[in-house]
Amino acid sequence: MLYTQFNMDDALEVRYEEGVEDGIEQGMERGIEQGIEQGIRQGMERGERHLLVHLVCGKLQMGEAPEKIAEDLLTDREEIDRICRAYEECGPEEAAVLARLEE
Repeated sequence: MLYTQFNMDDALEVRYEEGVEDGIEQGMERGIEQGIEQGIRQGMERGERHLLVHLVCGKLQMGEAPEKIAEDLLTDREEIDRICRAYEECGPEEAAVLARLEE
């Protein structure tokens, strides 16, 4: 017959190890969830920035003034001015304007 000796120290050690494993698993799940949420938020912000640059560049190509662009797009004038300066430095290529803004 096989006898197994079980004591409180062994039980506590096993429970501790299980707790650590559970904690790591929960931490990874939370970290992944937070990472996904942050990635979605950053992606949306980047998409909004790209759209704004696209619209501003189009309006500048049509000869509209920054004041009118800001009014039409309901956007902060300072942000429009930043995009206009990048446009003047880089030309009408939206990718170049975006790259300048991200510097």
